[in-house]
Amino acid sequence: MELILLIKNGERKGLTLSLLTLPNQGPTIQWLKEDEVIEFQLTAPPKFTSATIELYEHKIEFSQRNTNVVNDNVQFIWQPSSSTYNAREACLFINFFGIAELNISLVTDNLAPVIEYFEPIEILASKTNATRVGKMFDFLAKVPGEALHSVFRTTRHSLGFEDGTRSPDFTLEKLEHVRDVLQHTLPSILYRPITRLIPEQRIIPTTGREDLDDSSIGWLLENASLLSETDNLYDAHFKFNSNFYRASAVQLAILKENTDLYENQVIHGFVTSLLIEAQNLFSQYSFDKKNSRASQSNMPLGYISFFEKISKFKKLLIGNQKSRCEKLIDSLKRIKLQLDSKLTVRLHISDSPIITPKVQVNHDYRLLFIEILKWHEKGKPDWSAYDNLFAIQSIPKLFEAYCYFRTAKILNNLFSPNDSDIIPTQFINKHGLEIWLRREPVYWMSGHLKSINESFVNSEGWTIEANKNIKTRGKVGAYANRSPDIVIEVFSQESENIMLILDAKYSTAKTSFITYLPQLTMKYVHGIHRSKNGAAIVKSLTILHPSEDETLRDFHCGPFDLFGKSPASPSLICLGVTIESSHQEDKLEKLIQQLFIANNIEVGCATETLTTQFQPFDEGLS
Repeated sequence: MELILLIKNGERKGLTLSLLTLPNQGPTIQWLKEDEVIEFQLTAPPKFTSATIELYEHKIEFSQRNTNVVNDNVQFIWQPSSSTYNAREACLFINFFGIAELNISLVTDNLAPVIEYFEPIEILASKTNATRVGKMFDFLAKVPGEALHSVFRTTRHSLGFEDGTRSPDFTLEKLEHVRDVLQHTLPSILYRPITRLIPEQRIIPTTGREDLDDSSIGWLLENASLLSETDNLYDAHFKFNSNFYRASAVQLAILKENTDLYENQVIHGFVTSLLIEAQNLFSQYSFDKKNSRASQSNMPLGYISFFEKISKFKKLLIGNQKSRCEKLIDSLKRIKLQLDSKLTVRLHISDSPIITPKVQVNHDYRLLFIEILKWHEKGKPDWSAYDNLFAIQSIPKLFEAYCYFRTAKILNNLFSPNDSDIIPTQFINKHGLEIWLRREPVYWMSGHLKSINESFVNSEGWTIEANKNIKTRGKVGAYANRSPDIVIEVFSQESENIMLILDAKYSTAKTSFITYLPQLTMKYVHGIHRSKNGAAIVKSLTILHPSEDETLRDFHCGPFDLFGKSPASPSLICLGVTIESSHQEDKLEKLIQQLFIANNIEVGCATETLTTQFQPFDEGLS
């Protein structure tokens, strides 16, 4: 099959692109501009009655089905959603950045759907969006690695990692630590290793003073040519028929220190395992998952390829780790050479070791074996965070992550002012209030199995479908919930718990205020309540959207807005967020602090209170 893309606007209006079904594909990746309006066309056998385009999370039903085309086939057409081809709503790929992978689900009356997968196409971003993407990636590149992993890993938990997994950066740091321990302990171990004395048969020149045992005499009898008569009783090795005989060479059992012991086999196996782990880390850090085919070189003026940005981001994020891996591998190879030459063994043991009595009484061996045991307790590196991070192809998703980390840094400034690279998500202020920052928490419908024992539930009773029909909201299934982008939960032992919700929308200030603020007010402010008594807990909803001037629109007027004398509750606000890699004057921070002030929550940690007082926004912003 062949999927035809007809461009309906702009400089390339009327141009058609053709995508083949996989595994068929051309030598280069074709491209579309994000703001081009596309009509899709597919010719298929007449048995198919319905067709749906599937693009990641989006499903688009066909607009038109034509019969009696060539060879009695049918043609499915997907027309743009708007008759105004310059409208952003008609652009399927608006704010999409990177490689788009399309598939079409074809349905017959009686059989299961047939899925056809088509070759990928690259979506080019406008220069404005590409600049914003670059700044967001620059900002994320400065976020500590463990904080990034807590957000982007496939299986997220509110605290730490799933049992048995660690971030690659954690594994690299552990490798470097163990390497340092090896470099500290090995000189002593190689100077005085654990050994055992074993007899080794050697043929040596004689002096006549050797003590011969039965095996030596037996060897001489087999090598009688080495014997000669001597007159010197003291040089003779034995007497036969009144004659004294002396051997020019003899085989003797010489005691030798042997290092081929369990304890040393463990060290060899451990160093080999470390080297393999370091090489695997380097390979993963270096692996480029982008499509092996080259994009077409004739990119349009004013548009930028995703790979240019992601390559720069990847270099910023993991370039240092790659160089650290290279140094680590070199040092481990040198250690292995030392072991091979000075601590020879015939077997390498890579399993978790046993602390033997000999190890127990040897300080350097004991120190090293403890590190080996700790190493075996670590989990495997979890690469899902890097995979998910580098797989971001939707600018709105990137904007959500950007806003989350902006909020996380702000809360750390307000409640944990220090220069640490760690970004905690739980805080306690001086009055004992617990403040939790959550990304995309899930609040299940009341009555859903997963809502049992939950403090907060989704309380909506009705759902408005795309065709404007109204139906009872379901209480089963994976989608019976609400999940805001960013939630600040405040817990108190003495008063009611509250939520401050921020939702990131990569949209305009106008759309954010007219469309998203009313929609999310119904979904979150009026749709999330305490499960025990139905109490309203959402005290504010803030829509964050990109803006160059950080404009703020408060739903309430005059004295009732957030910075007024009598702030209304809940506060309903749209705030324009400047996208920069660093922030000096941060009006988002002023807003979040004012939300705490309006809800009688004092900033500052349990042992220290911030003294900086933020002034209200400049005149005209509120």
